[in-house]
Amino acid sequence: MSEQVNPCYSVKQDFKGDSFWVYYSSNGAEVARSSRSYASQSDCLITIDQLQKSAKSPIVFAKEK
Repeated sequence: MSEQVNPCYSVKQDFKGDSFWVYYSSNGAEVARSSRSYASQSDCLITIDQLQKSAKSPIVFAKEK
């Protein structure tokens, strides 16, 4: 297995064998993980692809009421 290069998404398996992703920053710190597990690894990879494509999306700040 090759050494992990950061920043990166890492696909892992939970105790049921479902896939989930973890995002590591350039310093190797875990900064995000999927909020759900995916029965198929391909569904997990689709979600990572969608996140990568939205990287330049605007940041919206909610107004306080």
